[in-house]
Amino acid sequence: MKRLSGRLNGLDAARATLMLLGLVVHAGSLAASFQTITNAGPDDIAIGLSIFAHNFRMPAFFLVSGILAGLLIAKRGVAGFWLQRRRRLLYPLIAATVTIVPLTYWVENIQVSGPADLFTAGFGHLWFIEYLLLFSLTLMLIFQIPAVRRAGNKDAPKRDLGIWIVNPGSIGLLIALTFFIPDWFGAESSALTPSSALFPPIGLFLFYLVFFLFGTVICRYIFSALKWMRRFALSYLAIGVIAFAYYASFIWGGVNQEFSKLAYVTSTWMLSMAIIAIALILAKRENRLVKYLSDASYWVYLIHLPIMVALQRWFAQLHLGVALSFWISLPLVFGISIGLYHLMVRDRFIGNLLAGKL
Repeated sequence: MKRLSGRLNGLDAARATLMLLGLVVHAGSLAASFQTITNAGPDDIAIGLSIFAHNFRMPAFFLVSGILAGLLIAKRGVAGFWLQRRRRLLYPLIAATVTIVPLTYWVENIQVSGPADLFTAGFGHLWFIEYLLLFSLTLMLIFQIPAVRRAGNKDAPKRDLGIWIVNPGSIGLLIALTFFIPDWFGAESSALTPSSALFPPIGLFLFYLVFFLFGTVICRYIFSALKWMRRFALSYLAIGVIAFAYYASFIWGGVNQEFSKLAYVTSTWMLSMAIIAIALILAKRENRLVKYLSDASYWVYLIHLPIMVALQRWFAQLHLGVALSFWISLPLVFGISIGLYHLMVRDRFIGNLLAGKL
């Protein structure tokens, strides 16, 4: 595979955006759980934005992670890849398990009194790090297959094959594949069933793994694939928005679950591709702000939830309402988290730990 030098700024921008959208998801879900909807219009907008971001955020994040994982293996080999994964994922997860995770449990009033409770609660909002570690191990096992290893050591074909990988029709095949994965779509919620359990549910694990592995396929044809992703950006977006609108009408109208599941998975794939493609278009050149937010976003996501929960509990006592709590909490939590990063994390021990430099 042809090696890349430097950073792919569009992928950095996509990763930072997807991490920071976690604040939007949690601001909406917490405001709705702590308070009663009293002002249907503004409250529905706040909750709707949260649901919309939740629809594609983590699948798109794992897709970007797959692309970057493929690039990392191409650059450092399997051994160097695992060394970086240990430094950037395993060590921070261990550190957070004895600091941020217990703090979040305490703020959320989650009682962990025995092994069963611990297995259920798992790593809380840091479950995605465990998934990334497991996905990385899966990718390393795949690279032990001789044919895969030989292909990875070769340059990608010079033919412009990216169009066959990332065109909306090909994404349709992935939609069909993930649609038939069992037990990731909730019958009652008509949505992806999240879980932070210590042992990931197999259906949910496979659902996200497909996105991650597709990212590694994109990496194989990186230049061609990213070029065509930019060209298909509007197509992804249009199909994704229409599918999400159908999904929203299904769940609010009580339509058959299979139709809502198909609309959901279609919007998830297309919006995931769209957000990455848009980031590639808007962040073609290196930008200091994008680099700063990309570096900071990991920390911001790690620390934001206990701050968000504490603020939302306070807003509920003040009876601010869902919409006002949502819009006030977003800049406050981001400001506090980014301030802590700038003053206490950046270029210090914690920052080096999260950057995989230790």
